[in-house]
Order: sequence, then structure tokens, then C-alpha cells
Amino acid sequence: MECRLTGASGEMHVVEWRVEPVELGPAWAALSVISDVTNIAATRDVLAGAEARQREIFEALAEGVIVVDASGVCVDANRAAAELLRLGEPELLMGAPAEAMPLVEDSGEPVEWERHPVWRALWGETVVAESFGVRFSSRVRTMQVSARPVYALETSEPVGAAITFADVTDRIAAEAELAASEARFRNLAAMAPVGIFEADTDGALVFVNEAWRHITGLDVQHDGSPVADWLQAVHEEDRDRVLEVLYSSSERCEPAAADFRFVRDLRSLVSVHAVLRPVFADDRTWSGWLGMIVDMTDEHRLRAQLRHNERRLRELVEHTPDVMIRAKLEPFVFDFVSPASAHLVGAAPQELYRHQLTFLRRVDPSDRRIVLRWLASRSFDEPFRFRLRGGDSKVRHVEVRARSHRAEHDGDMLEAVLRDVTGDVAAHDELDALAHQDTLTGLLNRRGLRESLEERVRSCVSVGVLFCDLDGFKIVNDLHGHDAGDQVLAIVAARLAGTVRGSDLVARLGGDEFVVVVSAADAEGCAERVLASIEGPISLKGNHSVTVGVSIGISTHLHGCGDDQDEAELVDRLLAEADQAMYDAKRAGKRRFVRRR
Repeated sequence: MECRLTGASGEMHVVEWRVEPVELGPAWAALSVISDVTNIAATRDVLAGAEARQREIFEALAEGVIVVDASGVCVDANRAAAELLRLGEPELLMGAPAEAMPLVEDSGEPVEWERHPVWRALWGETVVAESFGVRFSSRVRTMQVSARPVYALETSEPVGAAITFADVTDRIAAEAELAASEARFRNLAAMAPVGIFEADTDGALVFVNEAWRHITGLDVQHDGSPVADWLQAVHEEDRDRVLEVLYSSSERCEPAAADFRFVRDLRSLVSVHAVLRPVFADDRTWSGWLGMIVDMTDEHRLRAQLRHNERRLRELVEHTPDVMIRAKLEPFVFDFVSPASAHLVGAAPQELYRHQLTFLRRVDPSDRRIVLRWLASRSFDEPFRFRLRGGDSKVRHVEVRARSHRAEHDGDMLEAVLRDVTGDVAAHDELDALAHQDTLTGLLNRRGLRESLEERVRSCVSVGVLFCDLDGFKIVNDLHGHDAGDQVLAIVAARLAGTVRGSDLVARLGGDEFVVVVSAADAEGCAERVLASIEGPISLKGNHSVTVGVSIGISTHLHGCGDDQDEAELVDRLLAEADQAMYDAKRAGKRRFVRRR
């Protein structure tokens, strides 16, 4: 037995007291042996504590641990081993043979004994992290198994084996999913039209896709080591800005963006827009960046061209004499007016913005109603004309070409160009007058006569047509020349115009033929006045004087409205009848009129 004794100096000793029987002659005696085992007891306590701590560690391991003897029978196991094998308590493993761990191959067949890690360890082989399946009913879980032989002192044959194993089914599935995810990422990256890259915390590239290589022109080939010299391909004027963006993103652990240029070669620059975001490891520590670059070279070129075109368009708008406007229709509000409004409208753009009615006040009063109707109709397919009175009170004819469209936020919008066509209108009026006027006499010509006469017939007015042909005019031409003849024609035209009322018509058809159109009731009276006015002497240049007469044929139209005859046909008939009557007058002796009955 062991007991504790206090020594003379007060120290405590652990002693072992043994009593052994001793034969002394014919009798037996008791021999007491007392040994100081203080140091042995201390050593034993240390070993016991170490064993206890080792046992605690053994039980706390997440991996399953099984110890077998030389025959493959389990002599020890921790709780994790029992749980991984679905046995609940470690005691259920005690005394179980190696076959208690039902290992299977990938095919589902049981592991042959020569492949079983327990037997391999008992034969002296060390098995390191090999995967086997463990069957549980219809399910198989994957275990990563290691086994090593256990030797006693001074023995060459294993006296047992220690087997460790862990369930790696979920880890393998996660790794497979991660591999599939990485494969999907790389496939997507390979097909992506944008450059995709991954960089470590130093900014060195660890992955780029093909689009990145194409955009930058850098032939980055990965051999497993980061590529750090890519920054040398960044334009030297942009390099510091790129480094600043990388530094700012790493300091704040926030996404960042930058626009910079790559130098492809001595003649080629590539403008890119880069977006990057920090990447974090599982422990939330920053591990680098994942980002993309977009080739903006063409877009920048197009934007520059667009700015150039906009500048040219702005210059054209500012210097064109046409007024360009954009306005909201309901309510009518000017959104844009070009500077030419100051000249054409008599109001600068700012004035029109402040006072919307200023434009309408500049419209000629007689045209305001039709302008308002035009705006309300929203019928802008055809050019529209009206008159404006500018600040100088001059009347200007304006032609508008417009279109309307619906804007997403502004509703119906009007876009229009106003052009000053005053000169065009004047030129048109002049051409129209020339087309309807005889250049020598200023009277209506044949075309002007027909249109005016058709209009009178169309208006249900009774008319009398006097067809006049000069008598003796050929002699004047022959004796005095064509200039004298032209003087005679001009004077005759003036005398004819003087014999009629302002509402009557006088025309020269050509040569010495004239037509006078009056009311049917005044036809003969007018013919008498014409005869009298033409008979007087005509003074010519050079102190010459001549006389001519006139033969007149009269036709009339008295039917008024309801006549089914076409206006053009009726005019043809009236002129033909008057012409025929004129010839009757000449045959009757000239210088008289004949009325067609």
C-alpha cells in the first residue's frame, strides 16, 4: 500500500509499505518493507495526466480514429469514429473485426482484403489519404482513410494499426461543384465580348480571357505564376491614375472604375473602360480583384464624330436664315428657337421663351385664324404658308415645313422650319403676271384672257366678247417699219383700255388682234366707243402721223347658271363666233362691228 509520511523537516513523502510473510524456522513472521516512492509517484501522476490529456484530444478529434491489434480486432476508438460509422457509441466498435468498416470501391463492390487499409497497415504499409466508399444501407459515403502500422519496442512486426478517416462526401461534392462553376466561368469568359481578368493583391494578373488579350494586344500566357508587367502596356499618361484606382479600391475594399488607354503598338491606342471589384477569401480577407474591360475606342471615335457633327449642326442652326423651332403642342410652349427668329419674326429666342404669344402677335392679323387652325389640325404633311409682320412692320411671306411626334415625357411635340419666301412669292407673282400679260402692251395675253373669261362664265355672269382686228395696220408696218407698228399697237391698247370700265377685260391675242370682254348688255355700246377711239390720228416718233381703223365682231353669252356646257368649250365658242363676226365686218366694208346672231 502507499501512504504519505511527513519527514523530520516537514516535507511530505510518498512511501510504499509492503508486508511479506517470511518463514523463520518452524514459524512464520511478517516482514515489513517501506520504500520512498515519492519520485515514482510524481512521474506516475505526470504520465497519468498526459494520458488523460491525450485521451481528451483523442475524443475531441473530428476525424474518426480506430486502433486494432495484430489480428485486426478493434481495441480502441474515439467518438467521431462511432458517429462517422453510424454506431452512436465507441463501445460498439470494441472487439469488432476490420470488416466492421464496410469499405467499397467506386464500382460499389466490397474492397478486397489485400486492398483494405487495415490489413495493409498490419502488413507494415503506410496508407495515406486514400478514398473509399462506406456503405450505409442503400447510401454510400466517401471516406478519406489513412492507416499506419504500430510497433512495440524492439519488434519488427506490427503489433497493431491506427486508422484515421474522415467523411469527405460533402467536400468532394463541393469541390466538384466548384470545378463545374470554374468551368462555367471560364467557358463564359471565353465567349464574353468583354475582357475579363483576375488579379492578386499586388495587381498581378492571374487570369485573363481571350477577349482581354484581343483588346489589349498582350499575349498573356499563364504558367501558374502571376503576370505583373501588364501595367507597362498602359499609356504612360494614364499609368498613375490606374495605380491610384487600384490603391483606392484596396484601401476601401470597394468596387472601382477607370478609363485609360493601352498602347498596342507605336501607332495604335486602345481606349478601355475598366470595372473591378475586390475578391475575398473564405475568411473574409481580401485576396485580389475580379474585373472586366470594355473596348471604348470605336465609341470614343463615334462620340468625337458626334460632337463634331453637333458643333457643325449648331453652327449651321446659328447661321442659317431659316428659323428652326421645337415646341410642345399642349400647352403650346417653345422648347427651342434658333437665333434667326430675331430677323424673321422680329423677336429673339429668349423673348419667345418668356412670352409664348409674341409669335402669334407677329402673324399678320388676316392669317392668325388659319395659323391657329393649322396648329389645331396637327396636319403637318404639306408645307404651310402665312404672313408675318416683323419688328420693322414689313410683311414677310413664310413657308413652314413641320412634323409632329410624341416624346416620352413631353407629349406631342412640333418640330418645324420657317423659311422666308417673300422673294419667292414676289418672283412667282411676277412670273404669273408675265405668263398672263402681253409684254408689248401690258394687256392680258391669250392665256390670261382665257382664264379670266372662264372664271366669269363659271361665275354665271353674262358676257359680251368683242373681237377687234385693226384695219390698215399692215400699211403702217410696210411704210414706217415694225417700230412704228409697235407704237401703234401700244397706243391702240391704251385707247381700248380707256373705253371700258375697270371690271371689263382687254387683251391682245397677238399681231393686231385684240379682245374686249364686257357685259352682254354693253357689248354694242362698247363697240361704238372702240370704233370712235381708234379712228383718231396716231402720232409717231419722227413727227409722223397715221390712222388705222378697226373691224369688230361681237358674240354674247346670256344663259347664266345652269348651262351644262363646259367653261373651256364655251369660251372657245364665244371667241370663234366673235372672230367669225369680225370677218363679217371686214367683208361688209371694215371700220364697223357685226354682232353674231
